[in-house]
Amino acid sequence: MNSSSLSSDIREIVDGIMGVFSDRDGNAESHQPSSAQARSAVLNLLKSEPRTGLALLSDLKAASAGSWAPGANEIYPILEKLVEDGFASTKAKGERKVFSLTENGVLEAQKVAESEAAQKPKATGQAANNRKTWDTSVLKAGSKIGHALSQVAQSGTPDQQRRAAELVDETRRKIYAILAES
Repeated sequence: MNSSSLSSDIREIVDGIMGVFSDRDGNAESHQPSSAQARSAVLNLLKSEPRTGLALLSDLKAASAGSWAPGANEIYPILEKLVEDGFASTKAKGERKVFSLTENGVLEAQKVAESEAAQKPKATGQAANNRKTWDTSVLKAGSKIGHALSQVAQSGTPDQQRRAAELVDETRRKIYAILAES
């Protein structure tokens, strides 16, 4: 898969997940998605690549820009139901399960995406022209940092944890400096 189509796929996934948190005018809301919306978000992410439940939790939080931080009690029942229904399969990777969509799961993800697209009001005129496009590499990078920080928090020494926190603070300041350039 070339980087252009991968970027397009990721953008579609993030847009789909962000749709869970937006009202009809595209304004972000802070609410818990319905179980159908959460299932759709999980299907969207698994459509792009297999993931562990932990990675899904982190990626869903990152993709929703922090509007939704699902817990294991929300995601694992969805994953188990997808496996039970034949839409997903699991493979052991160390002590973790990696979930991936089956052929039927890919079809289900497409069906859900088409159904959601049909229910969305169409953007017209100036509103469509004013939409910003996302470079989702920023969200993916944030997700990767989140995974690394989780590992440091769980198994790092106090000194490693302190150094990691300092590095994140420094990086945050530099990111804001990038925004200040425009």
